[in-house]
Amino acid sequence: MLVSMTGFGAGRVHSEQISVVVEMRSVNHRYFEPYIRLPRGYVVLEDKVRTQVAKEIQRGRVEISVLIEDFTLRGRTVTLDSHLLRSYHAALNEARQHVPVEGELTVAALLAVPELFQVRESPVDPESVWPWVDEALGQALTAVVAMRRAEGARLQQDILARLSVFARCVEKIAERAPAVVEEYRERLVQRLAEWHRDVTVDESRLCAEVALMAEKSNIDEEIVRLRSHIAAFEKTCAADGPVGRKLDFLLQEMHREINTIGAKASDGEIAGCVVDAKAELEKMREQVQNIE
Repeated sequence: MLVSMTGFGAGRVHSEQISVVVEMRSVNHRYFEPYIRLPRGYVVLEDKVRTQVAKEIQRGRVEISVLIEDFTLRGRTVTLDSHLLRSYHAALNEARQHVPVEGELTVAALLAVPELFQVRESPVDPESVWPWVDEALGQALTAVVAMRRAEGARLQQDILARLSVFARCVEKIAERAPAVVEEYRERLVQRLAEWHRDVTVDESRLCAEVALMAEKSNIDEEIVRLRSHIAAFEKTCAADGPVGRKLDFLLQEMHREINTIGAKASDGEIAGCVVDAKAELEKMREQVQNIE
């Protein structure tokens, strides 16, 4: 079963002690690339978050945002820089000696002094909030995985439908190929007859020319390989685990074989089938880029 690399999910845990909100979104990427945003002071939980996500997602860029409000374990204290206050006071008194300065020093004036008061957050143990983070993360991860699988199922249906069209093109080419040589022989005889009405056609020379053309345009090996690639592609779609890269490789191989057939073909019907087949391959490859 194919799995898409596109998904979104969110998880929320609320209690009297804490509030945790986790949002997760994933998009296509060549490798597994998690990008984790945690509040200041909780960065040490990043490895645990990455480990949990990696259990369910093997490929794609995954953005995880974790918001934490700790109502009981996190406190704040306000401290006064007394040395800075004395320096400001001394500077103010000195200023009064040089110019008239009226008014009293007020609380509002003190609050306006940069860095005079500092708000400090009391230390907190990040590990103590992990159970809540883990629960919210699990909710978000479950939603993301479900969305990726649902999208993967839709992509698989579309990809296999296009593969079926491609396979029919290959079989049409295989059916048409033998007739191309015989039609070439008939055209050659007709042309010789038109050019040399009084000359007897050398059958051995004619056979040699037809045989040379048949050898140059032979596509039996390409057809065999294409059938093998189609079977491998179908089998891979039914497999579990990350298969996106393998599917992309098989599509590249099929594209190479169909290009070879197009280069060898000297027949309009085969050329038309090649164009149709390449169009389906291109559409499949666009879809496969989003498969895990």
